[in-house]
Amino acid sequence: MLENQTTFNEKLRESLSNYYFSGNPVGEEEQLLEKWYSYHVSGLDRGRKVAYLFSKFVDLNDKHMLEIGCGCGGLTTAFSERGCIATGLDNNSTLPNLTELAKIRAKENYQAVSFIEGTSESLPFDSKSFDIVFCDDVLEHVGDINATLDEICRVVKDDGFIFLRTLDRFSPFVIMNEPHYNLPFITLFPVFLSKFLVVKLLKKSKNYSVSEFPTHNQIIRKFKRNGIDYFNFQKNKNQIPRKLNNLEEINNPSKKLIMRLISSIGLKKYLVYFSKYPWFLGPLNYFASPSPSVTAEIRKKVKSLNLKKK
Repeated sequence: MLENQTTFNEKLRESLSNYYFSGNPVGEEEQLLEKWYSYHVSGLDRGRKVAYLFSKFVDLNDKHMLEIGCGCGGLTTAFSERGCIATGLDNNSTLPNLTELAKIRAKENYQAVSFIEGTSESLPFDSKSFDIVFCDDVLEHVGDINATLDEICRVVKDDGFIFLRTLDRFSPFVIMNEPHYNLPFITLFPVFLSKFLVVKLLKKSKNYSVSEFPTHNQIIRKFKRNGIDYFNFQKNKNQIPRKLNNLEEINNPSKKLIMRLISSIGLKKYLVYFSKYPWFLGPLNYFASPSPSVTAEIRKKVKSLNLKKK
């Protein structure tokens, strides 16, 4: 297993290095490579934590699960380990051989997972095919956010549910530090200009993998038009008042800078006030379903888990 895992890691590093940095990253390029490499390598461990959490409030055994934007297949493989009939789809835009890497990872972990190359705007599945649909940190990479959301709503079963996580384009924390390239303000620019800055002017990468970030209002409008019930939950909104008094706890430099600036000019209460709005903090996390009773049950169980953690 260790030998096989090394093979996956070597293939992943080689693919990232060749696609983004012409095989010879140096300086900031090397730092970005390590960031993306670590993110993909840790995907299976992260996926297992998510699958374990989900197993607390839904029976995963024999459930048909689809992950849109599966990347290297960490989450999809983890849900397969929990008994799901798992399918992963990726358009391979962020890396040309992602689905091939995902197949290697699943095989190394003895899981029979179906990985398909395709687009989220036109999913190659029948309507109402899946009990669980995941779309985790993917919407900023698709060509058409609205079409992708329509397709997600189409393929979920009437008693199934959607889990969607992304970042809001207008969050001050996202604006000050775009998470893929660690640059301020580029989320506000047209895609062609952001690509020019990253690839041509700053030369941080030879390829640019981000389209545009969605907004909270854009997502909920789509849910409503497709008859999808939803709720948004924020894991860290109650931490804002505490972190304002303990700025050294904040690891993200841009967040620390924003909070320090706000505190210094006496606007602390406004930060606490705006933190109750989903778009402000950046992370958007949704459970959604065509069935209000399903979302109500999940909301109750998620709340119960959060209370137990406290």
